[in-house]
Amino acid sequence: MWPLVNYITMNRTKTTDSELIDIFLGNDKEKSHNAFGFLYYRYQRMLLDRLYRKIGDEEEAKDCSQKIWLKLVEKLKNHSAVTDEKGCIGGLLVKMANDQIADYFRREGRVKPEPLLCINADGEIVEKELTDSGASSRERVLRREQLSIINKALEYFTKKDRSIFWGLVRGETVEVISRQTGYTEATVRKKFSIQKLRVRHFLSINGYTYGRFIVHC
Repeated sequence: MWPLVNYITMNRTKTTDSELIDIFLGNDKEKSHNAFGFLYYRYQRMLLDRLYRKIGDEEEAKDCSQKIWLKLVEKLKNHSAVTDEKGCIGGLLVKMANDQIADYFRREGRVKPEPLLCINADGEIVEKELTDSGASSRERVLRREQLSIINKALEYFTKKDRSIFWGLVRGETVEVISRQTGYTEATVRKKFSIQKLRVRHFLSINGYTYGRFIVHC
């Protein structure tokens, strides 16, 4: 973990990504360490949010994130990390995240599932009407059972708060949910964390895995 004092100092000076990269590539090991630490603080949350929304598994998202940072170090040392016109590496990290997501779904023949669910007027998630026979009767029954369990877990929350859970599950950003609900981004993240714990518990005691379900949403 990088010293918080260094993070605050760099944040106050609004050091650009390009400047941090120059410091990272310098000969001062401590400054180099702190510069990379600030890049991490600046972009890690964005990376995890993006990876988790697409992959649906928290541990896999963290693993992909670690690979991205290791690859970024290689790119920086090889002077192949391309910043945008403002000297930012955000675009590069998004591209690297997309590459990791694609690799994840290619491994072991994984296929990214199509959305099969939607939200009704009561803020509950329900199965979409299917126009084909792609899903077997057993799969439909299992999916309805999962939906019932999750909706039961979320009964504890208001309709407004349930929209946070399903919005983030569908891939909407924290910023968008914040504007829609009027909550701060920090509040949205906190409420979602509490909801995830409750849903995970309800699914686990009924024999289901949260990550395997959530990727379908």
